[in-house]
Amino acid sequence: MSYASFLSPWIAAFVAVSSVAVAIGEASAQEGWGTTPALLSVPANTGDAIRAPKVDVDAAGNAVALWTDVGPTVLGTGSVVRTARYDGATRRWSAPQTLSAGERTASALDVAVDDAGNAIALWHTNPISVTSILHIAEYRVSTGAWTERPSENHSGARVAMNGRGDAAVCWQGYTGGGFCRRYTAATATWSPAEALGRSGVVDTTIDAAGSIQVLFESASSSVVDTVSTQRFDAGTATWGPLTPLASGLPGPGTPGAKLAMNGSGDAVATWSRAWAIEAARFPSGAPGWSAAEVIGHSVAPYRHEAARPVVDATGIITVAWVTDHFPPRVGQTVRQIYTTRYANGAWSQWLPLPGQSPSAYGPPAIDVDAAGNVHVVWSQSLASPGIRVLASRYAVATGQWTTMANLSAVDQQAYNADVAVDGRGNALAVWFQTAGGFSVPQALRWTATLPAPVVAGVAPSPGAVDVDVVANAFLSDPGLAATNLEYSLDGGTTWITRAPASAASPLTISGLSDGVTYQLRLRSVNAAGAGVPTTTARVRSGIGSTPTDLRVVSRTGNTVTLAWNEPAAGLVPVEYFIEGGVDGSSTVLATVPTGGAATHVTLTVPDGAFFVRVVGGGAPLRLGTSLPLSIAVNSVAVPSTPQALLGSAS
Repeated sequence: MSYASFLSPWIAAFVAVSSVAVAIGEASAQEGWGTTPALLSVPANTGDAIRAPKVDVDAAGNAVALWTDVGPTVLGTGSVVRTARYDGATRRWSAPQTLSAGERTASALDVAVDDAGNAIALWHTNPISVTSILHIAEYRVSTGAWTERPSENHSGARVAMNGRGDAAVCWQGYTGGGFCRRYTAATATWSPAEALGRSGVVDTTIDAAGSIQVLFESASSSVVDTVSTQRFDAGTATWGPLTPLASGLPGPGTPGAKLAMNGSGDAVATWSRAWAIEAARFPSGAPGWSAAEVIGHSVAPYRHEAARPVVDATGIITVAWVTDHFPPRVGQTVRQIYTTRYANGAWSQWLPLPGQSPSAYGPPAIDVDAAGNVHVVWSQSLASPGIRVLASRYAVATGQWTTMANLSAVDQQAYNADVAVDGRGNALAVWFQTAGGFSVPQALRWTATLPAPVVAGVAPSPGAVDVDVVANAFLSDPGLAATNLEYSLDGGTTWITRAPASAASPLTISGLSDGVTYQLRLRSVNAAGAGVPTTTARVRSGIGSTPTDLRVVSRTGNTVTLAWNEPAAGLVPVEYFIEGGVDGSSTVLATVPTGGAATHVTLTVPDGAFFVRVVGGGAPLRLGTSLPLSIAVNSVAVPSTPQALLGSAS
């Protein structure tokens, strides 16, 4: 065996991995919105070619975004539909992937994701001399790939998925009539297209049991004048009758009807009537829909439009919309985002979100987390930076809306925001942005939990350890920066607050017993509480933080088994690495991971003389390094420096 072949397996370098572990159920501090939006695609010099991106998230915070992007500049082709995936653990977006296949004028419609991360995306194409075609594609986590289903002729479509993966795709047929195809996750099967009782499908929802609500706007003499619903009952596997919610809807404008439902089946529908906002409710277990109620009055000087509802797990409803206000003293339109909430059997007074300036652009995007906290994201024209994407959050703990936060870059034009919130409360916003004639979809994340601090090293001493800590700062609000640290010595069962309070490094932990292994975890603390803890690391006080007594315990031919003792103090390695090179040199030519915390490893070594040494690894840290050991296989070499040499004197 050649020396080169000996080195070939010694190629694995140390890989830094995250020490952050999200612990569901533990107290969490708020981190807030990030500072730098991610670009989901390559900026294109096409003005408004990229528009209306959509996003949805799974239970772990992974997301799928869908948008319309620039297509090939070839005759007969137009825009294309692209998608990207967000990894909630690494907080990184994948490269964009094109779903449409070069058809003329492909446009993104909708995307939905289940708790496991499986997704369904909708888009349509307009080939020359052919009716508009609806495309349905599935993403399966098990394969990591998209698969397109048979297409349908259509003129509008929506998709909804519940947590376990049941889905409904509903659309309006090109020649009239509404249709739905249902996906059952338990059998991984699609139903055939089922005809509905009305055309004009505008929205679709599905609850945890698989029951579906479909919302319609119907037209008479080219004027939309009726809003109605139809429900699929998962228990009986049948569609119910068409239920009118509102009729006689005169202009100006269109109803802009929308639907929302929680996992229990509590639903709400909203629409506009002559610049007023109306709503009807479907409480789970009730025999049907409530009568329509006016929730935003159309009285001078107000007019309301583009309402968007959401229902939390307890049935509380939040609705956001755009309101035009004509102040007589100014004589100009002031457009702002207004909200109202339905709780305890009544609608609250509709009020503007705090901190706004003219003029808001609708419709707003809205979503709610498992605890009932609500995110609203919208576009608003500011005095000098252009049109910005703004956000506000309703916190259940305080019963208040936060002052708006700016998400997009200054001196740019940002439109058509969408937002999705996962079960842990993290939110992802996406929008379309232009600057200098270039367009690109962008994204930003609101993180509900302060990330774990980073352990940069541990220095042991008799009875104590000094932990080098990189604490996390609050990204968008200095008032919520880390102010203290907490640590646990029993793996998180009990926590000790640092006194006096300080987030500075190092953290000295004293009163330890040398030789005892402690299960160390850390977490940052700020004005909102404690953040996510680190994963458990084993640590000891005392003297000696390097592996010792590296030795050859057996050799048969070219097979050599090495052994060593783990460090007496400091971080206990979770893995070891064998570094090697030519005997007589100090240059490390290759590194072999042992794959675990065992203190022995067997290697196949070619003929020759080499030095080896063992390094402790405590991901992502490089720990102590042993003294080198000379090994010779079928070769003569100078002996190593003696280790663990014992002597006695009288």
